[in-house]
Amino acid sequence: MIYYPVPAHRQKMFEEFGSASTDLPITDWLTHRVISLPIHTEMDLEQLEFITKTAAEYLTSKSN
Repeated sequence: MIYYPVPAHRQKMFEEFGSASTDLPITDWLTHRVISLPIHTEMDLEQLEFITKTAAEYLTSKSN
């Protein structure tokens, strides 16, 4: 899941500060590349293996 599909400086709630025109190229670049994995302290091994396998398959498919 991508939690912040729009970086903070481009969000409507910050419009009054004029931040949408601020040049933050690394933030904009990361917005399209950072994902959040479902991880918590109560996960069992089967859930962890599923998430790990699925993420690895996705990354492998993107590199081909």
